[in-house]
Amino acid sequence: MDINQYETANSWFSAMREKGYKVPVTLCQAIEKIMKNEKVTFPEAYKIIDDKKLIEIKDKEILFDTSYQYHLHYPNY
Repeated sequence: MDINQYETANSWFSAMREKGYKVPVTLCQAIEKIMKNEKVTFPEAYKIIDDKKLIEIKDKEILFDTSYQYHLHYPNY
């Protein structure tokens, strides 16, 4: 999957759904929040989450460890 071809979480989400993947909306929300807070591009935000091993792809389902959401809302914890 070439993450660099997408500019927004929404365009990536739509493309993945068209390919038959189940994608959690919470993952897109987390990516958008990182993009806004860190002023980074979609690929950079996706990489931040991926580097933290919070995304797992099993068959046609993308799993996201939502515990990271807490840190997005409360960055000092």
